[in-house]
Amino acid sequence: MMFKNALRKTVLATTLGLASVTAQAADISMEAATAQSVVGLMPQTMASYLADKDVNVQLAMGQTLTKSLLKVATGKLDSAVIPPGAFKALTVGKGPLQEDGR
Repeated sequence: MMFKNALRKTVLATTLGLASVTAQAADISMEAATAQSVVGLMPQTMASYLADKDVNVQLAMGQTLTKSLLKVATGKLDSAVIPPGAFKALTVGKGPLQEDGR
């Protein structure tokens, strides 16, 4: 049940983030984990659907998703499949994502 909720939130966040991009018919960059994992299959599937809407997705597989989160947060990346726990840590400034680096 917890996994399903986390997956729903991840899909929702990614979809909302891409909603404005799909209206512009542009190139977007996205990162994901290994190609055979759920978090790798989801963006691959999304990329094929977005291609039908004239959106070119530059998908980098095999990435460290916590690093992808930081790239999205700093504007260096358009979208990524983000671990919900890492996103929460970033939003509240805890753990390795603290502002002062502690």
